[in-house]
Amino acid sequence: MKKLFRNLLFFSAIGSVAILASCGGDEEEPLPAAPSMEVEVEGVEVTGAAISAVEGETVTFTVTVTAPGVFNTLNVTPSVDGVAGTSTPYPRTASNVTLSEEGTVAVIGLTYTFDADDVDKDLSWTFEGVDDSNQTTEKTFTATVEAAPVEVVVYTETLIGGQSNATLGSFYDAEENKVYKYAETRDTHSASVDFLFFYGDTNKYAIAAMDDADANTAFSSALNVTNALSAIMPTKNATKFKVTALTAAQFDAIGDVDALASAYGEVAADASKVNNLEAGKVFAFVQASARGSKKGLVKVVKTDGTSGTNRSITVTVKIEPSED
Repeated sequence: MKKLFRNLLFFSAIGSVAILASCGGDEEEPLPAAPSMEVEVEGVEVTGAAISAVEGETVTFTVTVTAPGVFNTLNVTPSVDGVAGTSTPYPRTASNVTLSEEGTVAVIGLTYTFDADDVDKDLSWTFEGVDDSNQTTEKTFTATVEAAPVEVVVYTETLIGGQSNATLGSFYDAEENKVYKYAETRDTHSASVDFLFFYGDTNKYAIAAMDDADANTAFSSALNVTNALSAIMPTKNATKFKVTALTAAQFDAIGDVDALASAYGEVAADASKVNNLEAGKVFAFVQASARGSKKGLVKVVKTDGTSGTNRSITVTVKIEPSED
């Protein structure tokens, strides 16, 4: 009986050891801490996680994923107007991934250039960092894109002669920045002339449209031709003008059509000429409808000459571009 009791105690002890050993073998290794992410943005205006950009600008994302469980992949998913696109994975072996020696910190550089198709769209990018345990971290950036400013067309220091100047032309095409003499204007180019230059005792240095009465008088007298403009020119574009309070420096600063429109102002140009011009003065004009009704600004660079044969004016012209 004592022997049997000792045997039962022995087997009972073995069973307890087996149960304890079995329980210990089922325990799982604890997961490492989940990854975290930081995103730096350069090249555009950033407010929080929102980007404001202009067409043509390039944004640079520098994504840093810290993964105690070892970095595996960065997934980037773009979205346009709420519709998600195809996700692009950047594994730790990707060329744009810089990985720490332990593999726990990954730095990924990404760039994107905004184009015309992005303007006025709701854009976003979702960055998802994944570690080797399939744990994730995520950040989303949204973007709004404005159209790039449309640059004005600029013609610098164009020289135009007066009505009696036999050397220089007097008739100006603001589209092509070309100056024509009277005969070639009359015979071939009147339809493309936006304004002319003449000098008079009252008007002094003046820029005018082809339909201006004082300009007609000046050229008729100089050329000894009756109604040299009003009766003889095939086309007389009714360009309109107005004076401005712009300084030369303010004129020089204008680079795009929005700035030009703002400087032109809300009051319509309605005069057939601007007179008493001198260096530094700035005036506005609008083409005739047949020429596209584009607005422009002119800065007087220089006035020159002491007689009808050598009178001239030098101008810089800024005008809206033609629509394609």
